[in-house]
Amino acid sequence: MSQTTPAISLETTFEILSDDHRRQILQDVAEETTPAHPEITLDTLLSGRETTGSATDLELEFQHVQLPKLADEELIGWNRSRGVVYRGQAFDDVAPMLTLLEEHEEELPN
Repeated sequence: MSQTTPAISLETTFEILSDDHRRQILQDVAEETTPAHPEITLDTLLSGRETTGSATDLELEFQHVQLPKLADEELIGWNRSRGVVYRGQAFDDVAPMLTLLEEHEEELPN
């Protein structure tokens, strides 16, 4: 049995998941996308988010900071013109960590 090397390092995984917004985006993509419905809209990702600024500020942060960072690491694909996000080629490399965090959410510090 051969093992493949993950496309993303453990250090980068921790850095990505250390940000609340990026972690929640990845969790939403994991929970909301299926082979039959492989995309999630930016509006869906933004809905219900707590923010200290306006909804516009959060949308700008997602479009100019969070989504590009996740796309650069190939964790998500992002079609800007259609406003949709989908699983990237490296998504499966972080999926086990997302599951682990979700399963132990109550035991972890805020």
